[in-house]
Amino acid sequence: MSYRWSLDGPAFEFSTPYATENRFLTVRGWALIVLALLVIGVLVFSGEPEAQKPLATLQDLPEPGSPTPFMLGALLMATLGGLNLLQASRQRALLLVPGQPASLMGEVAHEATGASAGAAALLRSLDGLPLWGPPLAGPWSAALLRLGAQSAALPSTLSRALRLRVARLTWQGGLAVVLALGVVLAPTLGRPAGGALVAVVVAGALVAMLARGALRSDVEASPPVVVAALLLATLVLAAALAGFGHKLPGLARLERLGLPLGVAVLLGFGLLADMLALLAARAQFMPAKCVAVAPEGTTLSFEADPGRFFAEIDRALLRGWTDGIPNRRYARQPPVLDLAAEEGSFSAQVLEESQPQSGRAQGAAPVPAVPAALRLLGALAVLASIAGGLLWAWAAHSHLQDGSSGWMEATAAMALVLAGSYLLQAGHFFHSRVEFDSQLIWLGLKGSWFRQPAAAAPASSREAAAQAAAVSVDALAFSSRVARLRSVVYTAAAHEMGSRAVLALGPSQEGGKAWTALAQTFERTLAAESAAQPPALLAARARAREQRQVRLDPASAPRVARFCSACGTPLLAGARFCQHCGSAVGPA
Repeated sequence: MSYRWSLDGPAFEFSTPYATENRFLTVRGWALIVLALLVIGVLVFSGEPEAQKPLATLQDLPEPGSPTPFMLGALLMATLGGLNLLQASRQRALLLVPGQPASLMGEVAHEATGASAGAAALLRSLDGLPLWGPPLAGPWSAALLRLGAQSAALPSTLSRALRLRVARLTWQGGLAVVLALGVVLAPTLGRPAGGALVAVVVAGALVAMLARGALRSDVEASPPVVVAALLLATLVLAAALAGFGHKLPGLARLERLGLPLGVAVLLGFGLLADMLALLAARAQFMPAKCVAVAPEGTTLSFEADPGRFFAEIDRALLRGWTDGIPNRRYARQPPVLDLAAEEGSFSAQVLEESQPQSGRAQGAAPVPAVPAALRLLGALAVLASIAGGLLWAWAAHSHLQDGSSGWMEATAAMALVLAGSYLLQAGHFFHSRVEFDSQLIWLGLKGSWFRQPAAAAPASSREAAAQAAAVSVDALAFSSRVARLRSVVYTAAAHEMGSRAVLALGPSQEGGKAWTALAQTFERTLAAESAAQPPALLAARARAREQRQVRLDPASAPRVARFCSACGTPLLAGARFCQHCGSAVGPA
């Protein structure tokens, strides 16, 4: 991990989780650019001489044999390739600003008092209970449960991505059924161009789906009822167009385009992309493994306000901040004393999480293996794009040689290129999985206090009020529980509350011992301060402590020595007669 400043402020730089995706993006980007140049070369060196080529204008469609559509296709391939290279260059490092990834739950201000709503569940995880998220609810929850999502506390961003993939898989499956019905039934009903018209409707529905995802980064999955209604509307529109659109002009040209084949290619690869993305997500489901963290504790006794010890804890926590970034504080309850009383009890606690840091950057964990389904998605995207580019170049050459040839190959070629983009887009979110390591620190105080004699101080001095309320802490129990926490987040989505989920939690004995040593050091420091007090004050405080101990435990009071009134011999404890002269003595 490195720390750097950008135009937007400070940011942490981690190793990129997109290394595998960047390789596929780079290969596909350069392949599409080279293939675009190949198509341009074919257009330049094939076909009729330049003087004999027809001129394409805005008023007239390109005539058969025109290079214009193929030039536009080449420019589209070059643009897609350039966008792939640009995306790969932007993903060479992972930048996270302070506050990212998001906290596990709502935080408490560092000087405030209170606890987050989820702090109790986080404390239970220290006892070995998994930190489950809220039950799956909402659209497509049944499909997520069938995927095995109940075995893990899913981040909210992963849950939304899975719902979106399931919705798109259902949508494209329904469109495939509509297309198949149109292609099979239209010719049998005497509508040979009906399959092409149905393909136009299905292609429009696909474009609407892709445009919705491209224009909105936070697109939500449509509920099943909405998807079913849209599929029904698409079916009705396609049936109406296929049944009553046989008189539309230009049907002959539309049939030559071979739209059913191109749409079928898009739907086939779209269904494959969503299924592989779901398989990749399923491989990333990991149940949370929580191991109970035993407390490290010690008992303290000192003559000072317990608030001083709590302040020392706050300072020690502050020294543990990462590059000045505050820890995530989930609970803070300082000790509260009722100074109007002579004695009482108190309790205090603090629960914090250190700044999460990537295990890849720290070298604390091996890089998680990329699921085979994601690698297959990338490989299919590259192969489909290369095949589409080569087929486009071959279609350009054939069309320039024979202007009467059909456009089916060209349509299939462009469908393959666009399918490659969708294949990469389907796997992008699941490439962004990053595991983070942090420390979860819980510190608790519990004990009793009593008022002590105060040192003599001038009434006008600043220390007079504090000395008037001098207290001593008797048998303060200090316990610490420090856990190593591993969490997961998907950086392709927004860092919001719930976007980070716990993967593992285990004890960190070294951290607990460090806090115990801090408490013992603080006790020795206060003992040295007390030793510097005037002897009379020390004696008065010792008597006050003894008197309180007798009041709490009368059996611990020291017994007064007794002597025989007749001979003066010291009597044994509980004796009723003198063991020397046999005289009767009073009860003890």
